[in-house]
Amino acid sequence: MSTIRRLNHHTDAEIFKALIIEAAQDTPAAFCESAEEVAAKPLSGFADLLDDHGRGDFVLGAFDDTDNLVGIVGLCRSPFGKQRHKAMLWGMYVTINKRQQGIGRQLIHAAINNARTMPGILHINLSTTGTNDAANHLYTSLGFRIYGVEPKSVNFNGTYFDETWMQLEMSAISDSGIPHP
Repeated sequence: MSTIRRLNHHTDAEIFKALIIEAAQDTPAAFCESAEEVAAKPLSGFADLLDDHGRGDFVLGAFDDTDNLVGIVGLCRSPFGKQRHKAMLWGMYVTINKRQQGIGRQLIHAAINNARTMPGILHINLSTTGTNDAANHLYTSLGFRIYGVEPKSVNFNGTYFDETWMQLEMSAISDSGIPHP
């Protein structure tokens, strides 16, 4: 079991950036920016992603027993008044040597439970590349349902990948929450 906590915009921006670069290198079709584009961004941009912006936005980090950041997931609420009832799960990644240990499930579970405390959130949306079978299986096992596919959404080295859009209805979660990992 990993320790899951919110990443802090004052203290965690550097380790967050490093893991985003790793993610973009490891699974380039799953991220819109290349590792080079991510690396070129200033650290302040990553600190900004960790700020809640007064909406309750957050990025959760999974830490191993030596306090290394080994996984991340973000959730942001729409900034638009007419769309404040929905949130977007983004940036899900678990480092290569920590996969298949339940860390991704822990992160998503924690993100959903945090979203449940946000007044007015009716559903959580996310997207994955169509070829990411492990992620798609994880999300569907937690109650996310496909509501659309965007063909040729991502172009990586001349190969196009479809993007699968999924949604979790918060009303489908019982008072006790989703099953714990």
